[in-house]
Amino acid sequence: MFLAVFYFFIATNTQTGWLFLLSAFLLGLLVFSWAVGRRSCEELSLTYRWLSEPQKGHPFRIEIRLKNEGSSAKRELRVDCPTPPWASEEQDFSWAIPVLQPGQIATTSFQLTP
Repeated sequence: MFLAVFYFFIATNTQTGWLFLLSAFLLGLLVFSWAVGRRSCEELSLTYRWLSEPQKGHPFRIEIRLKNEGSSAKRELRVDCPTPPWASEEQDFSWAIPVLQPGQIATTSFQLTP
């Protein structure tokens, strides 16, 4: 975004046509990547499920399911789950999925201790 505005500003001051084209191309690329990324995220459904009852001092597991409801494969997915302030774990949970085919469900679980 900054480069598109920067090149547009320079093109306006120098009246150079190729800089107008470059700034328009960069702005179009930015809008396109935003739209594709947003559409891709809307086709995913994420659900959480607690596998046991949480009790203070006893660990419990949380299951995460990610389903691709779209018609194309999703690549390089990453799910980040921040650790709540009441949990004794110090690191956030992060899960990477290389490829998720249409209709496929990926499942994982992690443990928290209140």
